[in-house]
Amino acid sequence: MTECYTFQMIPTIDDDFNKEQYEQHIQDYIDLNKDGHVGGGTAQDRISMMKQFLAPKSHILEIGSGGGDDALALQEAGYEVTASDYSEKFVQVLKSNGLDAILFNAKTDKIDNSVDAIYANAVFVHFTHDEFKGFLQRASSSLTGAKIIYLSVIKGDGAERRGPSTAGSAMVRDFQYYTDDDLRKILTDCGYNILDLSLRDDKWIQVVAQLQ
Repeated sequence: MTECYTFQMIPTIDDDFNKEQYEQHIQDYIDLNKDGHVGGGTAQDRISMMKQFLAPKSHILEIGSGGGDDALALQEAGYEVTASDYSEKFVQVLKSNGLDAILFNAKTDKIDNSVDAIYANAVFVHFTHDEFKGFLQRASSSLTGAKIIYLSVIKGDGAERRGPSTAGSAMVRDFQYYTDDDLRKILTDCGYNILDLSLRDDKWIQVVAQLQ
């Protein structure tokens, strides 16, 4: 059965609302994403895409780590990983799974240490285009070595409040959508060169880019 949602177009993203929804439905979110489909394909698929450009043992900062499945898969692939989330409850989950995890708000916080890469799966779906630009600009001073960023966003235009779903999730969240042209302009304007851009599952735009 096709999963269905209710939709409401909105002028911008409400961070406090989204955080409250994630924290109220944390186990719901983890359970519904057990197959790793959020972001397109599987965690292994996404990491394989990035591995073409990033050597093993590189240090990756993952933002928006959620339940930690991608962070664990990155570790298994041979990377040094710092997981992070802006929800204290998710950070607790990450640490309980044995991950090195920090509380980090990617919209406002500065990356304290240098990293070779940033991994942001289904994170910028909750950023306006200007907020996405702001993160890329702040990240520029912390990226070293390969200077790679992996990201996935939902293809589309505008922003909307979406949920609940017929799959059983009661979550309601604000989403920002992106076109290929949006991503190319934002990344180029912020000094990043797109190495790979592809559409996965007819929904998710996945990108690997490198700071020039």
